[in-house]
Amino acid sequence: MVASALLPVLRRQFPLHRIKQATARWTRATEVGGWGYRWNPGLSAISLRGGDALWLSLANGTQFVITIDDAESAAALLNSYLPRKSGSQ
Repeated sequence: MVASALLPVLRRQFPLHRIKQATARWTRATEVGGWGYRWNPGLSAISLRGGDALWLSLANGTQFVITIDDAESAAALLNSYLPRKSGSQ
């Protein structure tokens, strides 16, 4: 779950079955529509700074992005909890 300390009503929660893949990459606020909570068709984001960001590819074809420290570790941890696709070794 992601929640705002300033506006706790703004929160997002994604059950694991809705997440296809988690990745990490350096992201600028302009890539996600600016600073703060952003919504664009196909992309939602919580962007508080430029830098390391966790990108979630969701089952409905959209993406959710949040800027966090050590996004690579967060992505690896999330991916380890995701169900394996059938046929994968």
